[in-house]
Amino acid sequence: MSPVTVTAAALTDDVVTLTVDTISGLRVGYKVTVQGVNTDPQPHFDGTHTLTGVITTTVGDVTTYTVTYDKNHNGDIPEYDCLGYVRVVCQWIGTADVEDWLGIPPVSAADEAYLDSCVESANQWSWDRRQAAGYLTDLANVAPNQSVILGTVMYAGTLYRERASVDSFTSFQDLPTVAPVGNLGQILRLLGCNKPKVA
Repeated sequence: MSPVTVTAAALTDDVVTLTVDTISGLRVGYKVTVQGVNTDPQPHFDGTHTLTGVITTTVGDVTTYTVTYDKNHNGDIPEYDCLGYVRVVCQWIGTADVEDWLGIPPVSAADEAYLDSCVESANQWSWDRRQAAGYLTDLANVAPNQSVILGTVMYAGTLYRERASVDSFTSFQDLPTVAPVGNLGQILRLLGCNKPKVA
């Protein structure tokens, strides 16, 4: 899903209100990334937050869309104009899911951070691929089914295992190996994206 444009922001009683151009694809409970809303001297809005409100207000012929999230702050910030965006963060799988699939835990803090990055990337990639394939009713915080979960886990695990490798999983063999056979086809089948989209 494309980012939603933010045109104004305010903070009242520890609740941030963002005026957006559309609420299509946004739901209460979704985790979102807010960027570009911070302006000097108001560096209080950007970051990752959970939506607490998705609101449509119509006065006469004018319809306004707003989203809200909680933000602890000492004092209110009056509404001001800005140009930022809100992007939905997919949360289909977690790090523990991928650790189970890998069969081994990360051995260092750097490995843990890299695995977290792989999980975030796999979630977003899987969401984007299914959106592009026409699955527009998917929820970002609940996976559609078990096969999508497995496909997303496999993709995150593949990203993690290919760390520092040119074109495949790293290997400890002394002898040359045959050309790698990837599992992207299987991942796409599990995600339901194995068929070309017909325009």
